[in-house]
Amino acid sequence: MPQEELAALSGVSERTLRDFERGKLSISLQKALDIAEVLGLELKLVEA
Repeated sequence: MPQEELAALSGVSERTLRDFERGKLSISLQKALDIAEVLGLELKLVEA
């Protein structure tokens, strides 16, 4: 899926998506969850 489409479907900007892909930690948890949902992924928090 092209970045432009993923950004539109997940409700985030293309810049936010690029930052997320590059590992920048400034993205909000909600935005990460929105991106994961569009990709059919689930994020889980586990105790370390």
